[in-house]
Amino acid sequence: MVNFAYNISLAAILMVMPLYLRDLGVAPFVLGLAASLPPLVQLLLRLPGGSVTDRVGERTVLLFSAGTMLLSAAFLVAAPGGATALTTVIVALALVVSGVSRAVYWPAAQSYTSRWTKADLTRSLGVFTSVGHTGAIVGGPLAGALLAWRGFGAGFGLVAAGAFLGLAISLQLNRPTTRPTAGPAAGPAAGRTTAPDAPGSSASSLLANLREMMGSRALLLAGLCMAGSGIPLALLGSFYPVYLADMGMRPDAIGLLTSCRAVTATLSSLAAGMAGARITASGKASWLLGASLCAVGIGATPYLSSFAGLAIAIALLGLSSGLLQVLSMSLTSRASHSGNRAQAMAFTGMFYSVALWLVPILMGLIAELTGVRAGFVILGASWLAITVGVATPAGRITRSSAALERTSAG
Repeated sequence: MVNFAYNISLAAILMVMPLYLRDLGVAPFVLGLAASLPPLVQLLLRLPGGSVTDRVGERTVLLFSAGTMLLSAAFLVAAPGGATALTTVIVALALVVSGVSRAVYWPAAQSYTSRWTKADLTRSLGVFTSVGHTGAIVGGPLAGALLAWRGFGAGFGLVAAGAFLGLAISLQLNRPTTRPTAGPAAGPAAGRTTAPDAPGSSASSLLANLREMMGSRALLLAGLCMAGSGIPLALLGSFYPVYLADMGMRPDAIGLLTSCRAVTATLSSLAAGMAGARITASGKASWLLGASLCAVGIGATPYLSSFAGLAIAIALLGLSSGLLQVLSMSLTSRASHSGNRAQAMAFTGMFYSVALWLVPILMGLIAELTGVRAGFVILGASWLAITVGVATPAGRITRSSAALERTSAG
């Protein structure tokens, strides 16, 4: 339920913030820079956040994450209206604080889920992902409705409400008692057991662990999947709401449309979880399917003008996100052990943060030069080319991950 509450906040801030910046009159490139600020903080802090999680425990980190998201929402609610210097400072501070929250949340939440599960790991992670998407289904439309009804203050108030609910639920969490056991490691040092208070205890050990994880083909494929799952969210948290508003859509309609991603992501993550180990073993096919759906949905957007057509395009993005995210978490969990799992989750999450950081900047730059419509086409075509280009290396990676699957099962 923590994931449900947190994603209400996340969906709300991703839907409201671009429209707030548009209302302030910022240029497309500036909007892209603003949308990329929280992911930049995530990129810088995600791996250290995983290290801290392995040291102090998931519950403590989840409490900190919910608290910082609540603080970010408080800044936004208190921000004065108009494009003033004070508004700029407060919004920038709120974006940085929300980035800190997001940086530490995902490694802790994913690690907590993987430690507690007693059933099929992929299935449990699929349920975890679908619960989060369900929170987004609630958060996006509700934020749009509140924005249409009472303005930006009410929309940011929903961010605060979701964070407060997550904080209250996190207080009720138990501490996992699973001790680190030997298993597939996140790199060349396979089988090494790491004590719970050892990982990330210094900068040198953090860099050593990073080198090991970069040597894991399974983790590299998991990272690519996380990057692919992040592209739709990067656009839905930046240029999709602005593009739809420029088409004349009301905030409540925008909230409904953007929630289509969460609806289909819930379904695809549940389906991927039910498929279990087969998703991991067929990593290349899953990668091609998920990444291609993302490229098609993005590229088709500017050619659609009806609510139904746009809903279908955004729904394709959700199908892509759900599949790629479950595949990534499953590969990561099987390529790590309980002593370094949060670090491994943080490592693959860094690819996600890179996508969330880079895509709005690129889209803003393209929009300044050629317009937003052309930006969707260029990004869609570029991602499709990357998808096909990665397929052959991914085949080698997934052969490695299939062997890992057999080792874990044994």
